[in-house]
Amino acid sequence: MKDPKKTADFRRSHSEKCPEGFMAKQTTLRTAEAVECCNISLPYGIVAMVRAGFRRLGLYGYFDGFKEKGVPLSYVIELMCIHSSTAVLR
Repeated sequence: MKDPKKTADFRRSHSEKCPEGFMAKQTTLRTAEAVECCNISLPYGIVAMVRAGFRRLGLYGYFDGFKEKGVPLSYVIELMCIHSSTAVLR
């Protein structure tokens, strides 16, 4: 199902509601203050390298044997290895 905001009918009805020549004016500079974002980006090559190493060495099965409930321990250790590998890049 299409998003109604992207259809031609919505654009036409929206433009009819706005007065002719209406333009929003920016009253403050939005980039005046730098705001830290919580998004974390990781290079995919490091993620693929760590996962390939875990598979090649059989670490997924080894670490998962220590824990039965919740998030698999191999996943937690994999993320810690990825995080520590990308900390050098920052």
